[in-house]
Amino acid sequence: MDKQKPIIDAKIDAKNDKFIGGILGAAIGDALGMPTEYLSVGERDRFYGGRVVHFEDPMPTHPCSHLKAGQWTDDTQQVVVLLESLLEKQGFDLNDFAQKMGVWGYRCAYEEGYNRYGGGTSMRASLKLHEGEDPNTTGGDSETCGAAMRIAPVGLLYYNDINKLITAATDASRITHNAPSTIDSGVFIAATIGNLVRGYDPVVAAGMAKSLVKSELRKHLDYVISNIDKHPDELAKKIGTSERVYETVPMALSCFLHSPDEFQETVVNAANLCWGDTDSIACIAGAMSGAYNGYNKMPFEYKGKLEDRQRLEGLATELYDISEEIHPVDQSLRIRIDARAMAHNNPLALQAQDGDEVYRDYVEKLGNDIVNYMGQHGMPKVAEQMSKDRVIMLFGQSPDLVAVKFHSPEDKQGSGIVIDGPKENIHGIINYINGVNDISCPDKLMNYVAPEKR
Repeated sequence: MDKQKPIIDAKIDAKNDKFIGGILGAAIGDALGMPTEYLSVGERDRFYGGRVVHFEDPMPTHPCSHLKAGQWTDDTQQVVVLLESLLEKQGFDLNDFAQKMGVWGYRCAYEEGYNRYGGGTSMRASLKLHEGEDPNTTGGDSETCGAAMRIAPVGLLYYNDINKLITAATDASRITHNAPSTIDSGVFIAATIGNLVRGYDPVVAAGMAKSLVKSELRKHLDYVISNIDKHPDELAKKIGTSERVYETVPMALSCFLHSPDEFQETVVNAANLCWGDTDSIACIAGAMSGAYNGYNKMPFEYKGKLEDRQRLEGLATELYDISEEIHPVDQSLRIRIDARAMAHNNPLALQAQDGDEVYRDYVEKLGNDIVNYMGQHGMPKVAEQMSKDRVIMLFGQSPDLVAVKFHSPEDKQGSGIVIDGPKENIHGIINYINGVNDISCPDKLMNYVAPEKR
């Protein structure tokens, strides 16, 4: 592995920090989980002396025994393939990505030392692509995690355009993995990452993305979101840790949501889910945690010893630059209605907080008002508990309107409702609320449009 230059954690634009974090997070998780992939707990403990916390060389009998500590596997290889296609075409291009995946598959099959334990489903499809088969027909029906593990760049690039995100994630998944659950897994991880870049609470980000999942994968995600306080090791006993998408993706989510503010804890827990597909679980978990926490919150040790760190940082920054160019000006609004105003009998308290306008009113009544408004305007509604006593997503599905009821006793921000969506919908719902409650919304809020780089 090439010697890396010393790291200087300079100040980085907040969103660029998340972009670099998302890409490096995937690679760090992959490299950390590489040596433990499909080792039993006993094998891991005998060879490494317990849980793996640092980058380690693989065992001599490991399929990636030619790799060294800090190097990554086929998971990050495919992340890079997708990144390079997005950058070259300034967005997702099915045929270009298919061509590049074909080259990846061919090199894995015939170039000595290039194959880094490529998954069978991805390999078979990629070789078909290399032979010129239509990418609309190459995807297999194996329900494995190859689509989800590489999808992070799509979630980053299209973080502010849910329709393009869904289309790109679907197409980027189906050229190798065409089962409904595997396509759902790609869309779910991409949407979760996009929501994290936009600034949503991790549980809310995952819950919003889960509303896009239609396959059986959804019930496994439900279970994880309802049990985020349980250690991933405990959930793994019920869910499993194999390469099956019903196991890998929910367990990656478990690792992230159990310790959302601690990148190292997230990837270490994922990398030690033995016996299991540890590199892929940690890769997906690391991408989510990195997109949420950002590059500058990652441990220096991991960044300094990661293979091709500077190249990955450069690709991530280029992706960020493109995202700023292709996204339209953000015409959305975000308002926060805080329940604390109810306790003080203050229905019209307004304050600025972190760039968002905060409008307080009676939360339960407004929740019903929002449900009625969405019903009258044909907007999709979801009503479900997101997490015990913490966050409840009442309704909404981007891009129409999102409204989240939250309750967090340990959170200084308290309880209430956050409404986020296109400004015309926000203005419409405010006018509706004003009308049914015979109140007057402050002009400052009505005229406010969130800045593009919110």
